[in-house]
Amino acid sequence: MKEGGVIEQIQNKVSYHKDRLHRDYIPAWKERRATDRIPPLVEKNLAPEEAGILAESLITSSQLLRLHNGIEPLQEGSYLFHESAGTVKDATRHVHEFIIQKKSSDTQLYYIDPEHTMGKSKNRSPLGIPRIGDLRPQVHVLYSAQLSPHGKIERISILRYRAAVIPEDQHHLNTPKEQFEMAKTILEKGTLPEILKGKENEITFWLDFRSTGDKYKIHAQARAAGDVQAIEKMLENLMKGQTMSSDDPLEGQLRRYRGIMRTYFPKYLEEKRFNPYSATK
Repeated sequence: MKEGGVIEQIQNKVSYHKDRLHRDYIPAWKERRATDRIPPLVEKNLAPEEAGILAESLITSSQLLRLHNGIEPLQEGSYLFHESAGTVKDATRHVHEFIIQKKSSDTQLYYIDPEHTMGKSKNRSPLGIPRIGDLRPQVHVLYSAQLSPHGKIERISILRYRAAVIPEDQHHLNTPKEQFEMAKTILEKGTLPEILKGKENEITFWLDFRSTGDKYKIHAQARAAGDVQAIEKMLENLMKGQTMSSDDPLEGQLRRYRGIMRTYFPKYLEEKRFNPYSATK
């Protein structure tokens, strides 16, 4: 390889890690810290064309088709894929639950990611060297989407919040089952679960998009946004089908959540990972 090519590779790697530092690592470090500040919030109505482009920005038409093709053969009912993520060594072991609830009227998809156990196991390093889990925030991530029988997006709801909001005497609310109940309420009503009402300072990211007839609205809130204008800019980019700067922490949030419906749900459906289960258990 020529010297110029090596230098270019090094420059690209430096640029990549610099972007990740600002986009992912610094926001995660800040997310570990408590604050009384309520994240900036924007609520607005959308024109049908704006809503269509925004929905496409989150879940592309091609991925919607993959989702629809994977869901169509399923009988009505509830389906679950339970996945172990992280490692004990890194103190990141936790679960992911992918849930499908298919009805004749619509289909709901849920991604439940309780990360309240990050760094909670004992650090046995004689030097006290931090593990990956010691550096990651303890949060809960709830992502849900509702599709019409024809595979069109009706609602998308993404909520990420600090697990510290859950009181010591209510640890059962950390379980995937209880987090799933919260996700269902958010998707149905577009409102926060009771545990977060009056404690909006613990929200780190919330995006809720929904249609009612021919009307569309969106709610967006993010701790990483410096002000309302930053949220407006994020929505403007989504409504234009554009991405933001590669080092923008709001772009970092969107990148994570796009993959859930664009990649993991279609992949796991095609691999037939989902099994029927009783949603009441």
